[in-house]
Amino acid sequence: MSDSDSKESFLVSDYDLYGSIDEEANNYAMRSFDGVTKNNSLRSSFDGDTDILTQSSSSGRNSLLFKSNGVSRLKSCQSVCTLNQLMEYISLTIVAIVLMLIIGIGKEGFQSPALCEDGNKSSICDLQVSMKRGAIQYQVLAAFILGGFVLSSVDMWRQRRHAYVLLCNTTRNLIMNIGALVHSNDAARHTMIRWVVLAFELSVLKARGSLETKCANDYLTALHLLESDERATFIHHNENSTVYWWILAKAEILTKEEHITGESLKILSREITRCREAGNDLMSRYDKDQPRPYCVICAALVNLNLLLTSLSKGLEWGVLFRDSKGSILSEPNIYVEIFILFTYNMIFAMLFDLCSALYNPFGARPIDLPHSRISGDIRRFACEVGANKVPSTMHNEKVSQQKMSLRVEEKDAMRLAKLENEISSRININRRTSMLMRPGLPILE
Repeated sequence: MSDSDSKESFLVSDYDLYGSIDEEANNYAMRSFDGVTKNNSLRSSFDGDTDILTQSSSSGRNSLLFKSNGVSRLKSCQSVCTLNQLMEYISLTIVAIVLMLIIGIGKEGFQSPALCEDGNKSSICDLQVSMKRGAIQYQVLAAFILGGFVLSSVDMWRQRRHAYVLLCNTTRNLIMNIGALVHSNDAARHTMIRWVVLAFELSVLKARGSLETKCANDYLTALHLLESDERATFIHHNENSTVYWWILAKAEILTKEEHITGESLKILSREITRCREAGNDLMSRYDKDQPRPYCVICAALVNLNLLLTSLSKGLEWGVLFRDSKGSILSEPNIYVEIFILFTYNMIFAMLFDLCSALYNPFGARPIDLPHSRISGDIRRFACEVGANKVPSTMHNEKVSQQKMSLRVEEKDAMRLAKLENEISSRININRRTSMLMRPGLPILE
C-alpha cells in the first residue's frame, strides 16, 4: 500500500468510525473477549462506551481468611459489589447467627440453667468476655491501618489516571507538532500521525493486558492503524517504544531530505521522548503497586477483626438467647444488632477491597477511564491535523476588519455577563438532594 493510499484509508476509515451506531456494530462491541468474529460493518464498532478490549475476569477473593489475592486483575462488576462478594460479606454474619443458635439451644434445650447467672457462670461467659475484648483491640488497630491502606490505594488509582491524562496530552502535542512542522510532505506527515495514534493505542492495550491477543490485532486493524509488516516488526514487550522509534527515525530521514529543519527535529525529538515516557507502562508494577507484605498484613488484620467481631457477637447473642430461653427472637433488638453486624462487616471488607477495585482504571466500569470516547477524540484530531485543514485566515495577509483589541466595550459588558452567567449556571450542584445519600459529581443540565 502506498503512502497516499495509506493516507486516504486512514482518514476515511476514521471518519466512518463516527457514523451512526447500527445494531450489528453494537453486537460486535458486546462480544466476548475471546469470541471476536468477522463483521461486515466496522464503521462504528469501537464507538460508544462499550469496550471489547477490557478483560472481564473478576479478581474476587480466593480465601475469606486472606483477601489480598487477585489485586492485579481487572474487575468487571458494574455495581458496588458482585454477588460473590455480597455472599462473602454476609457469611460471617451467618456464622454469628449459627453460633447463637448452637449455644442458645444446645443439647438440653431451655431446661438447663442460665449460662451467666450469678454463682453459675459457665466458661462460655469468660470466653465471650475475652473475645469481646480482643475484638475491640483489633477494631482500634485495624481502623488506623485500614485508613492508611485506603488512602494509599486511592492515591495509586489517581496516579494511574494522571498517567493516562498525561499520555493523552503528550499525544495531542506530538500530533500538533508533526502537523505544523512536517508540512512539505503530506504522505510522511500522515504516516507519522498514524504512528502516534498507534503508539497511543498500544500503550493502553498494554495497560489492559490485551496487547498480545487476537482481539487487539483486530482492533488496530479495524482502525487502519496497522499496515504491511508493521505488526511483525514490533520489538517484544516494547511495542509502543518501537513505534516511537519509528517516528523519530522518520523525522531524521525527513531532516536529511530537507523536508524539515534541524531545529524542527529537536522539537519533535523532545515531544516523542515525552510521549514514550508518559506511555511506557501505565500499569507499572515496579513503582506504583502496593508492597505485597503490606497487603498481606492488612488482609490478615482486617479478616481477624471481622472474624473476632462476628464470633464475639455470636457468643453474646447465644448467652442472651439461652438466658432468655429464646424470647429475644420476639424482640427487635436482636434483629437490629444482626443488621449492624452485617453492615459493619460489609463496609469494613469493601474498604479493603478497594485495593483490587481501584487497581486498574482501564476497564469498562463506570468508574474507569472512558477510553473509547477519549480515543475517538484523539483520532478525530489526528485526522483533521493530517488533512491539514486550516482556516482561510491562515494565509490571509490583509488586516482584519475586526478590532485588534480584546478589550470589551461598555455596551457589550452586560450582554457578556448574561451569557457567562447562563454558561456557569449549567452546573447545578444542588440538583442532588444529598451528597450523603446520593454521592456523585455535579450534573450538567
